[in-house]
Amino acid sequence: MFLDEIGDMPLYMQVKILRVLQEKELTNLGSTKQKTVDVRVVAATNRNLEQMVKEGKFREDLYYRLNVVALTIPALRERKEDIYPLTMNFIEQFNVEFGLSVKDLDADAWEIFKSYDWPGNIRELRNVVESAFNVVSGHLITRAHLPEQLTQLCPDTTVDSVGIEDFIRASLGKKDITQIMDQFENLLLRKAVEFCHGNKQQASRLLGISRQGLYKKLGRQAIGGSDMDDSET
Repeated sequence: MFLDEIGDMPLYMQVKILRVLQEKELTNLGSTKQKTVDVRVVAATNRNLEQMVKEGKFREDLYYRLNVVALTIPALRERKEDIYPLTMNFIEQFNVEFGLSVKDLDADAWEIFKSYDWPGNIRELRNVVESAFNVVSGHLITRAHLPEQLTQLCPDTTVDSVGIEDFIRASLGKKDITQIMDQFENLLLRKAVEFCHGNKQQASRLLGISRQGLYKKLGRQAIGGSDMDDSET
């Protein structure tokens, strides 16, 4: 039996749980007969139970009955290497739920995820991804799809929003060369297609690459949306 947020359990309920743990007995709701049970209990909390015991907010006897094998899970901000697999798992779940085909976050959105402290831990991360799914329209989640509380704490330092020198200065030491080059390429591809009014054949000539190569890059960057004209004239 898993008891989540055990630190929020009122004292009168703590007495009942203690009886289950010590006597292995409980009384069904609406009944007067005691029933013997055989369960193993796993409890979780993000509160300091030792301090709550000192303050009289948590029963000392229940605390010692529960604290037989203790596992401490670090906050998400202390294990940021887990953000990527957790986020991709949530994307997979919400693709099924929303009927979408989101592939990833763009480089700027990932930078925000890595910089944010996640005070709400995994629940907050899940909430942010779900919130993005309500507004995303393409294959990538971008800064524009993220809640304001994240984007306000992480100023926009993409090439679009600042000058090239400022972008380089802001990126060095915070992004690796692959991320920096990806953002430059993203901007260059987007501007070329916009300059040619959506005509990708003209954009490929402008960039000096093949049309197939342009399509491949557009697919990778997920910026060749259906709103762009794909005419050849």
